[in-house]
Amino acid sequence: MKNNLFILFSFILISSLVYTQQIQQTNLYEFNKLKLNPAFAGENNCSKINIGHLGQWSRFNGAPQISYVNGSFEVGKNMSLGGKITLDRLGTLTMLNAQGLYSYKLNFGKLHNLSLGLGIGINQNSFDFSGSTIQHVSDPSLNEERVRGSTFYSEFGLVYTIKNFQLSFSIPNIIESTSKLSPTISGLYINKRHMLGYIAYRFGELNKLSLTPSILYKSIWYNNGAIGQHQIEGNLLLNIKNLVQLGFGYRHETAFLGRLGLNINNKIQLGYAYEFATTDLAKVSSGSHEIIFGIKLCNKKELPRINIISKNTTDTVYVENPSSIDTMYINDVSIDTIMLEKVIKQVKLEYTIYYAQSQYTFDVEKEKEGLSEIIEYLKENREKSIYIKGYASEEGSDYLNFKLSGKRAKRVYSYLLSQGVNRNQMISIVQGEVAKHHGADLKGSRTENRRVTVILKE
Repeated sequence: MKNNLFILFSFILISSLVYTQQIQQTNLYEFNKLKLNPAFAGENNCSKINIGHLGQWSRFNGAPQISYVNGSFEVGKNMSLGGKITLDRLGTLTMLNAQGLYSYKLNFGKLHNLSLGLGIGINQNSFDFSGSTIQHVSDPSLNEERVRGSTFYSEFGLVYTIKNFQLSFSIPNIIESTSKLSPTISGLYINKRHMLGYIAYRFGELNKLSLTPSILYKSIWYNNGAIGQHQIEGNLLLNIKNLVQLGFGYRHETAFLGRLGLNINNKIQLGYAYEFATTDLAKVSSGSHEIIFGIKLCNKKELPRINIISKNTTDTVYVENPSSIDTMYINDVSIDTIMLEKVIKQVKLEYTIYYAQSQYTFDVEKEKEGLSEIIEYLKENREKSIYIKGYASEEGSDYLNFKLSGKRAKRVYSYLLSQGVNRNQMISIVQGEVAKHHGADLKGSRTENRRVTVILKE
């Protein structure tokens, strides 16, 4: 049976300035952050593609139906490209958005990352009255079966990340645009400027157990700087061994949200979200359902991360097949010791300083020439970095040897710093007796275990 559209409803939708759900709703943005911000293109150096569908207000005739596909890929060391296509149907109104994406990443030291994103495309908005019966309408434009118009679309975004903290800010429709849907229609369709803010912090490790609380804020941003209609929601996402995700959220005065995700081999992402309305919509609908299917291919092998924490710097080392991690405290400084089979590295130069038993100072004049090549290389190549690995022989207790090897590494670190090497280029690793250079059966082997090795990576 054809829908009955009364004059007031039609007049509001077409003959005046139209403000609709221009920023499409999504409940699975934790699995598909490209929906929030173009700066997420190429996140974690990976190529991604996502396909999803959101059916809002089940059993409610003419309720929003949103289908989307988006993806991104790296094109350079810090640049990524991508695209988004979204089809949003609401009763007689259909909104199609297609855009290209660009992002550029800036790294500040080892921990701070800032991504800038830009999206440019088109919006096509159309009304289809072919299946509707219009009653009591004097506007001749409503006698047309289909009216449509296209507008320019632009979006800008920033994403700041430091360790487990993430802050996203984006402005969809940053340049407002208008379109005339039909020569006979007196009004215009305006794409209003919006604002999206997202903040999250992850507690715990992804490959074990982590909990991520987050807040999402959306609003209309008027030309005079005033904030119009706005919406805020809070979420909790539990990640179990980077395999299963369970989420719960609340959208202020609107709905409760539930999420379920499955990550297969860190390549395939499946997700489902259910939204239960807390408004009168709950009386006429059975909630909203969203599903997503995603594929992720990473250019670099994703390895476990171990934080190396010293008094002057905090860095991340990628390791392969770690057998155990033990945290010790020396002078109230937490240092993660590493017991591993192999540290991933590409060695260009390597220099070793040897020590007498129980000593941690070294003869600067004697070692100056050997270290100078590394110092000059680091000054000329600020993007490069080194490991400073301190060792000790097996005489004495494990604790004293660990402390001694730490002092040896710290002394070399301080010397290189005084010679103009940037602290962000140096990663101190305290080994103690963990990784012996040779067996300790002979006195000569013990001497070779008392050392600091400086390894330059490419």
